[in-house]
Amino acid sequence: MSCYKIFRYYLLWFFLLACLNLQGQNNKEFNLNDVKETVYIDTDRDIYFAGEEILFSAEYFINQLKVTPLISNVIYLELINCTDNNPVIQKKYKLSDFNACGTLIIPTDIATGNYMLRVYTQYQRNFSYLNYGYHFLTILNSGDKTNFLNTGQISDSIDIVSEGNILLDKIENNVVFRIPSRLLANGNEYFITDETLNIIEKAEVSKDGFAQCEFIGNYSKPYYFHLIKSNGDTITAPFPEIQKAGVQSQTQWLENGINYSIQTNGITGNTQDLNYQIKVFTNDFNIVYNKNIILNSTSFETQISAEIFSEGINYIVLFDAKGNVEQINSVYNQSKKVGEIEIEIDKDRFKTREAVQVHIGLKDNLSVDFPVISVSVVKHKTKKGDHSFNPALYLNDALLLNDYLQDNYEIDNKLQKQIMMMFDKYLNRSFFEEKIKNAKIPTLEYIPETRDVTISGILRNKDTQLPVANHDIYASVLFNNPQLHICKSRENGGFIFSLNNVSGINDIFLCPESTDENEYEILITNSFSSEMPKTGEIPAFIDSSSSELIREAFINAQISQNFQRKPEKETPSRISKRSFNIDNNKTTTILADFVNLKNMEELFTEIVPTAKFKKSNGRYTFSVFDANGNIFSENPLVLLDKIPVFDPTKIMQLDISLIEKVEVINKTYILGANTFQGVIMLTSKTNNFAGIKIPESSVFIEYPTVEETNHIGRFSKKYLPAGERMPDFRTTLFWDSHIKLKAEGHDIDFMTSDSKGAYDIEIKGYASNGQIFYGKKQIFVQ
Repeated sequence: MSCYKIFRYYLLWFFLLACLNLQGQNNKEFNLNDVKETVYIDTDRDIYFAGEEILFSAEYFINQLKVTPLISNVIYLELINCTDNNPVIQKKYKLSDFNACGTLIIPTDIATGNYMLRVYTQYQRNFSYLNYGYHFLTILNSGDKTNFLNTGQISDSIDIVSEGNILLDKIENNVVFRIPSRLLANGNEYFITDETLNIIEKAEVSKDGFAQCEFIGNYSKPYYFHLIKSNGDTITAPFPEIQKAGVQSQTQWLENGINYSIQTNGITGNTQDLNYQIKVFTNDFNIVYNKNIILNSTSFETQISAEIFSEGINYIVLFDAKGNVEQINSVYNQSKKVGEIEIEIDKDRFKTREAVQVHIGLKDNLSVDFPVISVSVVKHKTKKGDHSFNPALYLNDALLLNDYLQDNYEIDNKLQKQIMMMFDKYLNRSFFEEKIKNAKIPTLEYIPETRDVTISGILRNKDTQLPVANHDIYASVLFNNPQLHICKSRENGGFIFSLNNVSGINDIFLCPESTDENEYEILITNSFSSEMPKTGEIPAFIDSSSSELIREAFINAQISQNFQRKPEKETPSRISKRSFNIDNNKTTTILADFVNLKNMEELFTEIVPTAKFKKSNGRYTFSVFDANGNIFSENPLVLLDKIPVFDPTKIMQLDISLIEKVEVINKTYILGANTFQGVIMLTSKTNNFAGIKIPESSVFIEYPTVEETNHIGRFSKKYLPAGERMPDFRTTLFWDSHIKLKAEGHDIDFMTSDSKGAYDIEIKGYASNGQIFYGKKQIFVQ
């Protein structure tokens, strides 16, 4: 398909989307932000060792729905080192039923550290990289002596955070406390007091170490948080100083949106100075709400509809009359109610190497839109959510925090709010304001891959380095799935080819149409995004208290890698298939059917009836004849081993003994938007194109296309090590990333391993309407 036809198809597609009105927004001018792709990625666990497999599943949505037609059919997956932002693994996968899944083998020489898996489509590259799907992992390498577990541990102090990052005099302030895990114990009591130890409120602390209170303070008094241990020891932490003047903002989730309130003290000035703006920004700093207000009283409230907020972290920002940021309130939005998945099992304690049967179903079978789910059975504490919330990990990066909240559906709305208040305290204001100022306006720079994986680049003049527009470029896919495509370069010299049904590594030849070998040059565009989030060095998701878990997991990983069946490595195939997309109405001449010929001139003179040559001043041209012997065309397309040759003289100079066959199409042949008056195709016996000189303006590349997917019943009974004496110390007992749940439910079975301890059966899924489903149950192997 030509670039023009592809682009026209996409414009038509966007018009149809606007007409279908996916968001239900009538009378609104259509723009790119009206149609948003989201890809969620999940893994069997979050903690791995070098050499192990990461089992992943990616779910695709358009405007949080599973609807057709898909904008994209290909996703791009990367494993990136958080410390240096370098990709370790880059793969492409084709979507099937809104899902892509597979395995990533962790390199054995990988450095100990935290890594991010990120997934995106080419269409998503038109927007901020913050819109991609992210999932953070810890990978440990026993050969790396980095003291990773003790890096960046949170201090043992009690953290006190006020909403809006300010405590105001004579205002009802909302305050959150976090007590570190070492200070949590049965029998402890917690109080808020003034300087004379008058108790203002007794605090109730959750198992996560969070407490919350609302109180009206006096700026002339100090306030304290007291922790009284069961033995009578007291730990005291002072509140931030109460301010006599300022602006404070608070948020509260209601059924249909957020109640946003502003309280002020000592704010004076003329009417113009009291003009403020409320704006809502998505996680990628796109403005989705703007309201002008006048703060001419000490309090203000407004309701912001839930439809305004995108999934995940959003920012409500208050700007003063000069456009300066006055307040930032981060809010986490999970608009879809989480449906409960029931996990039925006869018992919760098993012996080693015992069969386990599990039935999965929806609670009360209330849903008519049944979800597609992923099921993992892994050792307890190998997921981030198994450990207590550690602010040192998550409060300096929105992507990390969003991944944590998105993965932990058991966190209730109250705890989400408390976490977001702490996030606001540690938010880098200068970074945030820079992002607001330099927010990317989306443009259709990256064309969506509606059919299959693409390859793109730029054509430019080799001498002037200027882009070459409106020029034909040819792409030949060789060996695995041979095909020829032609594309006309755009005004900026850019071109894009959509490849058909390709997988693995493919050899691709690209060249501009030209007989001058040095006139042009082709630059291939990196199909993976170069924009990287700078998370920097992140502490481990587990701390030194989990050293016994790590030691056991490492031993288990080593045993499993030494004794279990190794995953087969893919070997790129270089065997040419018979099919070719230029294959109709051809006549074939096989040279082995004839006596030996002297040269190429004798070939076209004596035995190829529908293709002839002319020679003038040492240069050759080809003609194609019809069935009646009349000249049909004097400018046919010429291919040698499926690559175009624009100079017939090169063909006529070939060694005739290297040619296997000649095929001729002596009719008009249409390939996409291109029409050829005849085609001559030569096939050689060699793997080097019969030694023909390749133009310098052409490019040969080994191009990675899509990987094979695999999701069916990994580590079920048939994947157990062979023989009773073969040790089995798997950390992941079961993984299936794409189960279509039905009304009658679904049954899975797996075997416990030789490793004793607690294991978590965790189920996550999405219905086509975007609703989330979740279930979790623990079993014990003893």
